[in-house]
Amino acid sequence: PLACCHTLGLAAGQMGGVRLDGKPNENNMAIRWLPPSQQVGSYTVRWGPKHGDPWQRRWRTVSVNGTQLGLKVHGLEGGQTYAFEVRATFASGRSGGYSDRAYYRTVERSVRTMEVVRISENCGAHCEPDYISEHNSGDLRADVGFITAVTVPGWSPFGIDFPHAVITRYCIEHAGPFREYLSCNPSCGCNNYIDRVIARADTSSCHRLPGDEPGRKRCECNASSLALAHSGVGRLEIYLPFPMGYNRSHNLVVPPRNQSLCVGAWYDTPSSAECADGVPMGTQPAGCAWRRIPSQQTIVRGGELLAAAWRALPGNASVSVIEQVVLHNSNLLAGIFDKRNTRCCGC
Repeated sequence: PLACCHTLGLAAGQMGGVRLDGKPNENNMAIRWLPPSQQVGSYTVRWGPKHGDPWQRRWRTVSVNGTQLGLKVHGLEGGQTYAFEVRATFASGRSGGYSDRAYYRTVERSVRTMEVVRISENCGAHCEPDYISEHNSGDLRADVGFITAVTVPGWSPFGIDFPHAVITRYCIEHAGPFREYLSCNPSCGCNNYIDRVIARADTSSCHRLPGDEPGRKRCECNASSLALAHSGVGRLEIYLPFPMGYNRSHNLVVPPRNQSLCVGAWYDTPSSAECADGVPMGTQPAGCAWRRIPSQQTIVRGGELLAAAWRALPGNASVSVIEQVVLHNSNLLAGIFDKRNTRCCGC
């Protein structure tokens, strides 16, 4: 099931945990583990990205001889955190449980590619693709989570008329680590109150000012942190359900993180960090950290999704129902995107 990743405790009788053996580099790392007291015939080692597809960890698995207590893992992506587990199969043929899960990160690579999705806003029945510059977007399921949440029948915030909506998948290149997230509406600035609530993040620096509408709060951001955030692509994990009302203290009401559904991440792509044509990343005085790949842009309209059995959320949907609907809609949208453009991002 879809869930945010967490560390599992070591169960009684399992072998010792995985340890890093030396320094990782961009594409590989070496690991070691502690053997159990019983004689071991073989070990099963598995690993997968901590972030990425939150519905199904993309495990890779290998078996090694029982005398081997380490492995060099190749084919990793730079700047990614991976989870590792090891399980022993004893000489008797019995297999133990997996070890405690360990997380290690590869060295940041200079340039990576990723797909992001955005639905055009504030355009009603006359929509064209939004620019990606100075806008927020999301990975596939995070943006589908947003679209599903805000296209409830009879409710259309952000000027979205879903039958006429335009959903665009972009491929972008970006360099460096992810920065603090910026809310971009209409320009990129301090992460706003509603986005922090959706992320189940700290809102203590957000306050309602005299004369503001109920529920509206303005958040403060450190000037140096804002400057750094404008130098690259920002990332924010988001959760469902979205807030649907306020309490008596004018705070948006959402379940706590451990009772919510992590659906992926939103991103910001500030114009201040966008690379001009022909300019290598990292060479502009103001910072050059991302660019859109023009040939990798795919468009789907809301009417197509409705005709293909897009599902709306029922009122007061439980987390399990939200998960099922978002999974269904994500697979539907991905299938249309992939039929329309068979090239992989960055290939």
